[in-house]
Amino acid sequence: MADSTNKRLSETELFFYEDRVCGEADLVYRYCLTLTLNHETAQKLLLLVFKDAAENLVTMLGSSTNSLRTTLFRIGYRLHKNAEKKASGGGSALIKFLSTLATDIRVALFAVDVAGLPIDQVAEVLDEEEHAVRKKLAMARQALLNDKNFA
Repeated sequence: MADSTNKRLSETELFFYEDRVCGEADLVYRYCLTLTLNHETAQKLLLLVFKDAAENLVTMLGSSTNSLRTTLFRIGYRLHKNAEKKASGGGSALIKFLSTLATDIRVALFAVDVAGLPIDQVAEVLDEEEHAVRKKLAMARQALLNDKNFA
């Protein structure tokens, strides 16, 4: 998978990928949707995240659940930033609200409040200091409280 010679995965690698990595697919999809704000683009990003994860599986073997999520979120964030695509948005009140937030603020809100990652791991995903992540999280939560659709 990692190169053009179609490297075969060992049983351990295959089990880890199917059981642990793919077990995070729903959460990683919701994370991708938070990044892109578009279902079609989120699906494409999800496939790229899992392709990247498969190609770098050896580095993830034995990771804890939070560490694995952090790695998958970091991959998704990097791929999304590199693509620099604008989301077309959607019709739901949540998508409309999220579209008002910068991507890094959406990441902080989702990673902490939905995925349950600790602040230090979100800082690792965003490649920022913990206090900056706390500030982004506070801004997102305040915006949510001030939004008339969620009050």
